[in-house]
Amino acid sequence: MKKAAIIIPYFGKWPEWFDLYLVSLSKNSKLDVIFYTDIPISYNGIEQPSNAIFKHISFDSFCSLVSKKLNIIFSPEKPYKLCDLKPFYPIIFQEELKNYDYVGWGDIDLVYGDLNAFLLSEDFCKYDIISTHCDRFSGHFCLFKNNPDLINKVLSIPNWRKLLSDNKHYGIDETLLTDIFLPRMDIPRRIFQKLGGYYGFGGKYFCRILEYLIATCYPKIHMKEMWTTPKPPKGEYFWDGKKVYQANKKELLYLHFLFFKKTPYFKKQKHYWDDNFYHLTRNDIKYNRIVKITSEGIYSL
Repeated sequence: MKKAAIIIPYFGKWPEWFDLYLVSLSKNSKLDVIFYTDIPISYNGIEQPSNAIFKHISFDSFCSLVSKKLNIIFSPEKPYKLCDLKPFYPIIFQEELKNYDYVGWGDIDLVYGDLNAFLLSEDFCKYDIISTHCDRFSGHFCLFKNNPDLINKVLSIPNWRKLLSDNKHYGIDETLLTDIFLPRMDIPRRIFQKLGGYYGFGGKYFCRILEYLIATCYPKIHMKEMWTTPKPPKGEYFWDGKKVYQANKKELLYLHFLFFKKTPYFKKQKHYWDDNFYHLTRNDIKYNRIVKITSEGIYSL
């Protein structure tokens, strides 16, 4: 059985939905998530998943560790800069990750579906890289085969030391890293993004074209749009304790509810969840009752 691990540093305060994230993770034994955090762990009665591993460290100490491992000065003003650091986690934590077949990074504004049936199967183990976007490596969930040649290619990004030492966010985990691995796709990708990407006019049609081009030119890289990051208020999404699916019963690998909460990426959204958006009880999760997730909040049915 193939095994994957993702690294997630998280500092400050756990979001209200963190217990739901952990429970959805617990259903996916092929994935370990290793947290580096300064936050005390409180599960609100939920049993800690065996595949959630917590390493306690302060933000300053974490930045010092990064600086030492990469031989740079890494002292960002805000934790958000950690997004640029994601592709370097397999290098920074290579000793800790050495026994995994795939390594990568992710976010916690996700509800995982049935990853075991999808990722790390025989069909997918032929790929060196697995991304859930068709035009760039997905910053919220991306896996690389644990191969030094692949992992170290991030060091080919021009001026990466300077970019990491700067407080500005550069999108290294998505745009700049994708440019390194898919140089022949530069123009098609830029055209696709100028047209609005998969949210734009004809997005689904152009997605398929881009996916075909990438599969033809880079058969070892799986980049397929899996529609895991919807924009509200379109549709309702459900988690039944194992799988995530849309109202039309189409199954998703996971739900990334980026646009259902305040985010700088979607300034037009006026119906963010408020402070009381989370309406689950512990029993809802414990007994795997169906959970509905919309732009208005998370509810049990």
